[in-house]
Amino acid sequence: MIGLAIKAGKVAAGLEETLKRLRKHQIDVVLMAQDIGYSSKKQLIKDCNSSKVLLVSIGNSEDWMEKLRISNKVLGIMQSPLSAHIKKLLGSIDG
Repeated sequence: MIGLAIKAGKVAAGLEETLKRLRKHQIDVVLMAQDIGYSSKKQLIKDCNSSKVLLVSIGNSEDWMEKLRISNKVLGIMQSPLSAHIKKLLGSIDG
């Protein structure tokens, strides 16, 4: 599903782009690699909590590069039917 969201252009890749769109309330789900830096993680937690956006830590950046072919450690899934489906698959009850 994440690959489909990427192909559909419904993903903000990278910390800065994700935070920018998160603050504009355009993001439904934020995915972060487990090996993200402490300060980046802290900022994401703060912004996701204040925006009531689901934040999920999945895999590490090596896994992302291997499976998704992306080098970013943060992905923001923009509001769309795909994001609702991803939230459902992640077990969120907010979807």
